[in-house]
Amino acid sequence: MIAYDQKTGARLRSLPADATPAFGPGRAYVAFRGVVKALNTATYQPVWSYRSPVGAATVRLIAKGYVYIQDAGGELVVLDKRSGRKMWSHRLWPAPPPDSNIIAEEDWSGWTVPGIATARGRLFTPADGGLLIGFGKA
Repeated sequence: MIAYDQKTGARLRSLPADATPAFGPGRAYVAFRGVVKALNTATYQPVWSYRSPVGAATVRLIAKGYVYIQDAGGELVVLDKRSGRKMWSHRLWPAPPPDSNIIAEEDWSGWTVPGIATARGRLFTPADGGLLIGFGKA
């Protein structure tokens, strides 16, 4: 990921990333080798970090005070936006076989990991076998 000065266009810094970064008010969320970092956009210093147990993760959504991470091992992890504390998680598809070659924005079988969305207080995410899961009040 490369940060540029918004007025001059000058390159400010470069940060390693192997997944698409995500942005929220005052924060940039960058993943590299399974470590997701919440960076202060004024200083680019880490505010908190989260390490995926499979070494590959992507920030999919920032909404309602939470950061939603999908790791390539099949787990959706929901973190508190301010502290990075794990609030809850849910397995979306089976864990990969041991010693699998996992890429951040793909699952272990090579499919691109799709995005997730919120609507009317619910979270929607695709899961194993083409299933769509909705979390929240009915």
